[in-house]
Amino acid sequence: MPTHILERRLPILAALGLLAALATTADTAHAQLPSAAKKIYMCFVPTSQSGVLYRVNPAFADAEPATGAPTACTNANHVMFAFNGTGIQGIQGIQGPPGDPGAKGDKGDKGDTGEKGDKGDIGPIGPTGATGATGATGATGATGATGATGPQGPQGIQGEKGDVGPIGPTGPQGPQGIQGEKGDTGPIGPTGATGATGATGSQGPQGIQGVQGPVGPQGPVGPQGPTGLSGWERVSSISTTAAAGTTTRLTVNCPTGKSVLGGGYMNPDTKGTNNSVLASFPASQSTWEVWIFNPSGSTNFTVQPFAICASVVQ
Repeated sequence: MPTHILERRLPILAALGLLAALATTADTAHAQLPSAAKKIYMCFVPTSQSGVLYRVNPAFADAEPATGAPTACTNANHVMFAFNGTGIQGIQGIQGPPGDPGAKGDKGDKGDTGEKGDKGDIGPIGPTGATGATGATGATGATGATGATGPQGPQGIQGEKGDVGPIGPTGPQGPQGIQGEKGDTGPIGPTGATGATGATGSQGPQGIQGVQGPVGPQGPVGPQGPTGLSGWERVSSISTTAAAGTTTRLTVNCPTGKSVLGGGYMNPDTKGTNNSVLASFPASQSTWEVWIFNPSGSTNFTVQPFAICASVVQ
């Protein structure tokens, strides 16, 4: 065996021997034989001279329980491995070189071929009997009436099967008989004529329009309704001074019973050229309001509001 192959296999053989020894000489707290279904998991502590092994109890379905053992290797450098009762398959060895092919043997002699047997004789074929002449085909007679079906008779006893006779020689084919005449087909009766469609009657004349009745007499004039608006008047309030830099609020009230229809204001002294009307609106059903702003630095002016009032029928 080559030296490099032996050097590679020695550590493997040593490890297998160590595992076999573990099965019987392991720590008494963890010693047990592995089964074929479960695996014993261990961790290997590599050192410069030799290795130390200890049991672990990982949460694997195939792990053989080890009471008190850690659930994993206690150090990241330790190597976990497992083995069972059947043993882990070893590493496949390197294929050896093919052997020298042996010398080719001599070809054997071919055996003799036996003689072919004689072919048996074929028996004679019997002569074929002559076929009788075919008679002439007569005319087809009229079909008679179908008679009543009689009762079915009892089934007869089956006779014994006779021996098959020899096949006679085939005679010459006779001439074809004359074909009988085809009977006459009765005549088909004529199809009856379709009756004529009756004529459509003419449309009757339109009736005469009736005479229009006389116009009825005009009804009496109804009473006059109440007037919707009455008592229209223009109502003014007293004149008020709109001071500069202020907003002046003016109010006009309609007389009792009358509603306000509109309103506004006047400048009796014609000095309010810079004023701004902020609002002019009906404050209630009978009141009209006007709000006027006189800017600062402007001249005071007189303002007089007014309202349009009237009686409104509800």
